[in-house]
Amino acid sequence: MIFSDGDYFIGEWSEGYVNGKGDYFSSKDGCSYKGEWKDNVYDGYGEEVMADGSIYKGTYVIGKKEGKGIFSWADGSYYDGEFVQNNF
Repeated sequence: MIFSDGDYFIGEWSEGYVNGKGDYFSSKDGCSYKGEWKDNVYDGYGEEVMADGSIYKGTYVIGKKEGKGIFSWADGSYYDGEFVQNNF
């Protein structure tokens, strides 16, 4: 699906919602997400690239980083551990 703002999604849909695996790309800032979705939000394992070049690889619960993950900053430093409600 290509949205009116140029963002796009390629993946699985169910009953009008993004459910299953899919890739999302934002045309505004170059951010992207590849992974699992439930009811239009990140849920399960995914990989997210932020506008500043930071990358998160790990689990999400209802759209938030939750559980085991690795967050890498653009300068090469990283955190490898547990996340709770997007925080480590």
